[in-house]
Amino acid sequence: MRSLRTTSSLALAAAVGFGTFSTAPALATPRLADAAVSSMATIAASPAAATALRQAVDLPTADVFDVDFRGGKLTEKAQGLEPTVHGEPKAGADLATGRSVLSFDGTKDAVSYPIRSEFSKLEQGMSLECSFRFDGPRTAASTEAALCSSKESGGFATVVSGNDVHFMIHVGGGYKSVRVPITTGTWHHTVATWDGTRLKLYLDGELVRDVAAAGAFKHSTAGADSMMLAADVSTANKPQFFAASTLRTSRIYSDPLSAEQVSALADADREGPAAPKADVLDLDFSSGAPVDGAQGLSPRTFGSPQVRDDAPMGTKVAEFDGAGSAYLYPFEAQFPKLANQMTVECVFKYNEDFQASGVETRGNLCGAKEAGGFAVVMYGDRLSFNPHIGGAYRNTSVQVESGRWYHAVGTYDGEMVRLYVNGVLAASTPATGTLSSPSAGARNLVVGGDASGRDRPAYFSPSTISRVRIFSEAVDADGVLALGRDAFAGRPANYNVKVSSTTPAAGERLTKRTRFGVEFTNPEGVGRDVRYELDGDPIKPGDEIGAGLKAGEHALTVEGHDVFGTPIEHTTTFTTANVPTPGGTETEQGGGSVRLSANATNPSGDRVRTTFREADVVVAQQGRQGVLTEIPEGRDFTGTDEKPIADAAAPGDDTFIDSPSAAEMPFQQFDVPVTSNSDQQVIWSGRVDPAREVVLRVWDGEAWDELARSRGNAEGQVQLTGDLRSRHRHDGSVPVLVTGEDPFADDLPNEVKDSFESPGDYDFSIAHLTDTQYLSEGAVEQETAQEREVWRNAYRGITEWIAANADERKIAFTAHTGDVIENWHNVGSDEPNARAEFEVASEAQKVLDDAGMVNTALPGNHDNLYGADTGPDALYNDYFGPERYAALEQSDAWKKARAEYKPWKAGDSSNNYVLFSEGDLDFVVVSLGFGVDAEESAWADSVLKQFPDRNAILLTHAYLTPSVNPDGRGSGFSFDGRQVLDAVIKKNPNVALVLSGHEHGVSIELRRDVARKGHHVVELLADYQFYKVSSDELGLTGVGYDSNTPLQFGSSFFRLLQFDLDAGEVAVDTYSPLLKNFGATEYDDRFRYNGTEDDTRLPINLTTRRTSFSSDGLVVVDPTDRVIGEETVRSGWPATVTWDGLEAGRTYAWHATSVDAASGEELPGEVSQISLFTAGSSGTDTTAPTLTVPKNGSVELNEVFDPMAGVKAVDAVDGDVTENVQVLGEVDTAKPGTYALTYSVADANGNQSMVTRIVEVKGAKAPVNTARPKVSGSLRVGSILRASIGTWSNTEAATLQAQWLRDGQPIRGATGGDYRVTAADIGRAISVRVTATTVGHQPVTATSTASRVAKAKATVRASLSKKRIKTTQRARVTVRVAAPAQANGKVLVKVKGRVVADGTVRNGKVSVRLPKLKAGKHRLVVSYLGNDRVGARNTAITLRVVKR
Repeated sequence: MRSLRTTSSLALAAAVGFGTFSTAPALATPRLADAAVSSMATIAASPAAATALRQAVDLPTADVFDVDFRGGKLTEKAQGLEPTVHGEPKAGADLATGRSVLSFDGTKDAVSYPIRSEFSKLEQGMSLECSFRFDGPRTAASTEAALCSSKESGGFATVVSGNDVHFMIHVGGGYKSVRVPITTGTWHHTVATWDGTRLKLYLDGELVRDVAAAGAFKHSTAGADSMMLAADVSTANKPQFFAASTLRTSRIYSDPLSAEQVSALADADREGPAAPKADVLDLDFSSGAPVDGAQGLSPRTFGSPQVRDDAPMGTKVAEFDGAGSAYLYPFEAQFPKLANQMTVECVFKYNEDFQASGVETRGNLCGAKEAGGFAVVMYGDRLSFNPHIGGAYRNTSVQVESGRWYHAVGTYDGEMVRLYVNGVLAASTPATGTLSSPSAGARNLVVGGDASGRDRPAYFSPSTISRVRIFSEAVDADGVLALGRDAFAGRPANYNVKVSSTTPAAGERLTKRTRFGVEFTNPEGVGRDVRYELDGDPIKPGDEIGAGLKAGEHALTVEGHDVFGTPIEHTTTFTTANVPTPGGTETEQGGGSVRLSANATNPSGDRVRTTFREADVVVAQQGRQGVLTEIPEGRDFTGTDEKPIADAAAPGDDTFIDSPSAAEMPFQQFDVPVTSNSDQQVIWSGRVDPAREVVLRVWDGEAWDELARSRGNAEGQVQLTGDLRSRHRHDGSVPVLVTGEDPFADDLPNEVKDSFESPGDYDFSIAHLTDTQYLSEGAVEQETAQEREVWRNAYRGITEWIAANADERKIAFTAHTGDVIENWHNVGSDEPNARAEFEVASEAQKVLDDAGMVNTALPGNHDNLYGADTGPDALYNDYFGPERYAALEQSDAWKKARAEYKPWKAGDSSNNYVLFSEGDLDFVVVSLGFGVDAEESAWADSVLKQFPDRNAILLTHAYLTPSVNPDGRGSGFSFDGRQVLDAVIKKNPNVALVLSGHEHGVSIELRRDVARKGHHVVELLADYQFYKVSSDELGLTGVGYDSNTPLQFGSSFFRLLQFDLDAGEVAVDTYSPLLKNFGATEYDDRFRYNGTEDDTRLPINLTTRRTSFSSDGLVVVDPTDRVIGEETVRSGWPATVTWDGLEAGRTYAWHATSVDAASGEELPGEVSQISLFTAGSSGTDTTAPTLTVPKNGSVELNEVFDPMAGVKAVDAVDGDVTENVQVLGEVDTAKPGTYALTYSVADANGNQSMVTRIVEVKGAKAPVNTARPKVSGSLRVGSILRASIGTWSNTEAATLQAQWLRDGQPIRGATGGDYRVTAADIGRAISVRVTATTVGHQPVTATSTASRVAKAKATVRASLSKKRIKTTQRARVTVRVAAPAQANGKVLVKVKGRVVADGTVRNGKVSVRLPKLKAGKHRLVVSYLGNDRVGARNTAITLRVVKR
């Protein structure tokens, strides 16, 4: 005999079976639904009759073939036939009967047994029993799929053919058969009998077919020698015609069974073993409460578990929220009973997405572990049973799916820990030893969570649990199946989840858009993994579909599982026309008409015909507004601060109806009169802040039905549109409710950067530090003074930075949320060491005290012996007692902040509160130390109720668990979290902020509508104590540390919360003064986060945060058949028509229906779009302004002329539009002639008026000179000459222009009244000419008398080549002449009056050679004779002549 655990092809399936259900769904949970159907139906219906029948009729014994998979084995018990496994059948369980089953995939799986030698026993008669569930899809046309078969040109078989179960046997020369319809996915028990003459088929114990079948039995052909399960046998003895099925039993009898025997077999097939009795705990909820049927143990209730009916399970179950709800059973006396053997059964469904792999903070289902004990728990998506045996946790686990019911059983028998899931052994691990009890204070069993210290639950799970049983012995595999049968016994007979209908329906033809809908039988059993697709693209119920679909066939598919893992597979095929996709509408007003445009895209690409029709509009006329705290339950309600609304809500009229601004929910309510027509829509338009939202609701007779909601738009208005139904109309009107709501959304834009916010962008800030215990510990316990100083400075560095930057950073308050030291955690801790650490912490915190900063602290579990060291004598109070803060109250800084400190009891600062004020805001800060009990919660509640008008901040140590998401969002509750939420926060709507530490990591939780609508709370965990910094960065490498040694300096980071009161926002930045670094993300060695957890921006619900909105319009639109116009355009192009004759100030609506223009179908695909507007003057005004212009006329030459003088333009709509008048043309009064001016003016709507005017400019007389111009000034180079124009007449219209002349020729550029004499003028005659020019006449000139400019003075220098020569030599004289003008001309050299030499100056220089002269001293006179522009000039030099 071979078991499933030793059969090679099944071993893997058995070992990983539960984890492979996605590929083989028949093994366990996915088939619970179907496994339960027939068995439970019969058992529930007539257990007494079944028992009586079994007493009257003995069950027959199969003598030819007998396989029932009991114990997970393939054993054939009649002949001991050896099985052969084909493919990989999966071992599973039928929890409806507590029986083992085997599942086959329908493609390759089968099991065969050699049976040819047994055929002879069947020649006179036989019976074939086959208990099965067909798991695959079937239609009437489906081909044969064999279940229990030995048929090949002979033999017999039970098969599924079409939708029928079909038995056939080869007798009398051919196959004789009987068949009957069955339901797939349902268990069926069939017995076929043949007595030599008749063939009978029994279905579920009842005879359903009886036909004649005489003749000899023919065996299967040679080679087809096997009895095949889940397939038929071929001539090669191989499987064929596979069946996707699950089998429970297959037997062959050598006799035809009687009806009584068949009935007894059917009853036995459905019957299962009795469940063992739990002796430690037997918890169920069938009575509506948690009741223990084993010992009558009573639980403590935490949070609010909900005991409710569960239709799929058919019983009452307990639902837990994963946020603090649980049942806790004192279990200290029970652990000894479980020391050597145990069984834990936990029947559950996990209701949310699993956490990250290995994380259990929201995964405990049935937990009793804390340094010992056991738990059934989810680590990520792996279900685990992990008893603490022999000094260690022995973990067995398997992957599961969320949203499904599982029957989990963990056992320990002294040698092995086993985990069974849905009756199948899923995992096991060897273990020896005894079960360890949890640590003191945690010896409890928690349903919905896990055990923790101080008799509290922790690590809660969002789950539903129906049964928990605990045994002091290890239940065997059969017992596990029996427990499963009992646990699911309440499940309704024939329970299944199927798609009953869809919208669109199968075979329907769509021509327009519709909303996808799906209806299920037993919708409460739909699993979380159900997916919806349209032609392979994801959709979801409620989505609008149809637009953009091409003409033809389309498929809607629904795939997933029900809550038991049974597959849900459905396909709806439907057809569509070419349904255009809407592209939007546009309404433009101008020129006295309205231009309507609608865009639509034809999926075929063909043209689109769009018809524009009018729609009637009813504007909301009167209403009321005020403030609500909740959405009213009835139509008639009264809000606070109600006032009537007198204005009509007409859209586009530039009039807005402003709601109240409130911390709660402002509303506006209107009753809008309507007709009973269909296809009406209600449309609201207006403004709302982008951080708020506006919601449109209508009364449906029972509740305010939400039709639409939208966040605000920074760019302008938003519009909400909803379809009206008959249920929305009441006595001829639609009651409409518009509310402004605060989504308190965690989606505020924020840039992650290495800096704080600019102080100018916020009003004040709060500093938060926590869990600095490792810094205090290191400052005491590190080996060297140098090391200890690094740890000490890391702590002091935080408080010193806060004190130094308090003014610049506007720090109003500083909070420490506990664990100021490390080693006052357990009873028996070293007190002197703890005191040394407290000294370090006290010194660091004193920096804040000395700076006069308002601050507080509270004890964490490492400060108060895990909650055991409390009261005035607590060690914590020796350092942070009330007297410390009482002294601070007297400081000027505390008085300026109007700050007060109060302990919860005299001498005990374990809990305390601080009052302080910042600007106009008053705060109360309540601090709760670790281990919050009912008395402490009541005290905190009383404090907050004492100060209900103050903004409340709650500080506590252990409130949240760390998030496992990269952005730090989402978490569960830590040790005190649920207690504080339920007993304090929920009762006090002024609590806006919770700060905590304790657990290592970050979490950001925005808890909305806490106990009442609008009570939103920001909850922040920021504990960096386990974050690691390298010794290199700390400067400790070589000081007892190797390079890059990771050290726990994460708590050198603190947070600064910066509050912007106007925006109602808080910006959070994280900084380490020690590391001079923003954001701790990089130091998390678990690599959990992405940086946005430490640098974020959040809404904050202080009393300054308010909500309001402004309504522009509220109307009901009723489409009509009145056509405005029609246009056919290319696909994707706008169709446009004009709507004329509208009335200004009236609200209009239109709807455009765009259809496929090319198909020619009678009902083409179409899409409708609707638009709403209020007609303005631009769309209705066709009258141009009245333009008044002076008559034609003339002006005198050079007379000042204003073309706008006397012009006036007035418009009937815009009023005086004179400033808009445009003048085309101009009048040049300096030029006689006739000029045309065209005046035009248009109003705001483009209506234009034009007028033309003629203006004449009269001519002028010719000018006359009566006295010539004159020149005055010195005629020397560099001097300025000035001209007078002389005397003229008739120059009123003349232009006078002066021109200076040189020798009668114009001097270039010299046209002004002044002229500077230049070198070019030397020796020349200078005069000025004045020209008078008048339009229409020749220019007249007059010239002054010319005067000559004197010659220029020359400078003459002479030099000798040698001043002393011999009588035999001739001297050479060089002469240089310089002057303002060109100094050329003759040079003479004279000795004693006699010319001895001459030369001509060129370029200012000449050299002459003298004749030989007698010995002696000679005076040489050099004369420059000048030229026409330069005057003559002499100079003299001396020459000495010697004889030798």
